[in-house]
Amino acid sequence: MFKDVIVVPDLSRDLLPMAKIDKAGGRIVIREGKGMIQKGDTCLPMRKVDNMYLLDYYGKSCEEANVVSSPELWHQRFGHMNYEYLRQMGEIDEIGVPKGIRKPGICATCERAKHTKKSFGTKSRERAQEPLELVHTDVLGPVEVQSLGGARYEIGFTDDYTRWRVVYPMKHKSESLDCLRRYIQEMRVLLHDHKVKTLIGLRSDNGGKYTGVDFKNFCKNHGTRQDLLRPTF
Repeated sequence: MFKDVIVVPDLSRDLLPMAKIDKAGGRIVIREGKGMIQKGDTCLPMRKVDNMYLLDYYGKSCEEANVVSSPELWHQRFGHMNYEYLRQMGEIDEIGVPKGIRKPGICATCERAKHTKKSFGTKSRERAQEPLELVHTDVLGPVEVQSLGGARYEIGFTDDYTRWRVVYPMKHKSESLDCLRRYIQEMRVLLHDHKVKTLIGLRSDNGGKYTGVDFKNFCKNHGTRQDLLRPTF
């Protein structure tokens, strides 16, 4: 006959023998009705209920079931919070942050985040003083998926004074000159109150669509200055 045996047919929780914990290399600390099972960085708190100890994993403090004591990990979990704030949080019960957290050393991520770069200064380049005094242009393409109209390129014109940008779709790069003519005509209508007559300066890269004979002759005949930028690598 067995004595001091409790039979619970509907027990929904597993029993964890301390002998098994000890055999697995765990450490059991019990004091004043509270205990803790430790193995490496894993810490399982428990409390006394009647004549048994219940893991707080099943209680209100579920977040304390797997407390990792590494200060670096807690520092990262809270978005690289100041270690002094972590120490203060550890003094609050039922939060789960270990007590006595100290800064172990320099955090490389925090050091990189605090780096600053020298300012480029407040002086900027001179801007255009009137519409069409300077227009920036560039061509995009070819894109893999063509538009419903069959275009695989697009050319953009940005007025340096108004920052107004116009984009035209193109099937071929050779349509760049036609788009420039269209742009000048539309801007004359749009800016008729400014009495704009012609495009003064056109800034672009040194690509073939801007250095062709027809394109250069058009700019020359209409008094448009071409600012060809050197290619960047």
